[in-house]
Amino acid sequence: MISLHHSRMSVGAPVIFQRGSIQTQSTHTDRAERERAFALLLATLSQCLHEPQSRCLKILKANSAYLSKVERFRNQPQGRAQLQKHVARFKFAQQTELSRLDAEDQRPRLVASIHAGDFVYGTNVFANYESPDTKQYVLLQKAPGEIFQRNLSQAFGDKRYSSRT
Repeated sequence: MISLHHSRMSVGAPVIFQRGSIQTQSTHTDRAERERAFALLLATLSQCLHEPQSRCLKILKANSAYLSKVERFRNQPQGRAQLQKHVARFKFAQQTELSRLDAEDQRPRLVASIHAGDFVYGTNVFANYESPDTKQYVLLQKAPGEIFQRNLSQAFGDKRYSSRT
């Protein structure tokens, strides 16, 4: 398992479990249905974490605020120094093992991650440990905007960022 740690990492986006299917909260359009789904989420989270619902609600609110902050950081212009400071906070626990693996085995590999926190910058920190000649493919849920791309380019360098397709 490969893990990245950032000093301000948080739990990922909430998921709603309903009648055997998984839906993100944003798919619910009717207010009453959203409220019922959220109540179910809260009850499920409370059971899974063995925490009272009031504590789980605090966790969800803190996570929502954190994720909003992450999105703003990604999509608002940032200075190079601020971006480099942000990137420097990420720690890659298995860096030595990955370097050894790269030296011993040149075959392509697929990395699938379960993540929390600032996935975009964490993924790029991880990707930068690979050789600059390595072709990398990154799948994103939606295309990044111009500011988002410029921030990544400034944080990791034009050449390194542009090598990712």
